[in-house]
Amino acid sequence: GGEVTGWPDGTTRFAGAIDVRGGAAAGNGGFVEVSGKEHLAYVGTVDANGGQGGQKGTLLLDPGSVEIVGAGGNADSKFLDFSPSNFTYFDVGAPATSTLTASQIVTQLNGSNVIILVPDAPGTLKVSAAVDATGNAGAGNLILSAAGDVTIDAAVNVKAGSSFQVDGANVAVNADVNTLAGSGNTWFKANTGNMAVSANVGNRSNAGSQTQLEALNGSISGAGTISGDVV
Repeated sequence: GGEVTGWPDGTTRFAGAIDVRGGAAAGNGGFVEVSGKEHLAYVGTVDANGGQGGQKGTLLLDPGSVEIVGAGGNADSKFLDFSPSNFTYFDVGAPATSTLTASQIVTQLNGSNVIILVPDAPGTLKVSAAVDATGNAGAGNLILSAAGDVTIDAAVNVKAGSSFQVDGANVAVNADVNTLAGSGNTWFKANTGNMAVSANVGNRSNAGSQTQLEALNGSISGAGTISGDVV
């Protein structure tokens, strides 16, 4: 267990490994936060698995804005070059939107729950590459949360027994979510605006899986199909 926090006001480049596993005999996994208020470049690993009978811990990734991309999307040519000249690059030249690869997220869900949080408006969160964790051995929960808008442009499927949660100012679901056999629960929430669902959400064949959509101050619209135990 335990807790590890890395929280600079500028840019974070993380390529290491953090272990906050529960004890071998018992105990829950711990909590790790890796943040970059302006920019986050993350290619590391976190093991927050619980001990025998214990629960998984959580990894919180906390960038300014973020896009989930395909293979190579986070392979900034300067990332692994820690020469002094490249520290200047990341301080003043880093892109406004951080990137994480879908494969990183799938791998990380084996070792922890994952929260990707964009805490400050108008920061946004976008899924541009498919995330499929249904084949994982471990069932980690995935939460995508932004003070600005969240856009799902590629399919997301988490393992049965876990959940995929999304909340943002406005939420647009343009790709299928948790429609594969063996996928888990789905919860979407638009905090201040509207939700548009133009794809399929949930799978009726996944016994006991829940699907929940909520717009606190706006409307829910679209031509998508909502399946599962709708609440």
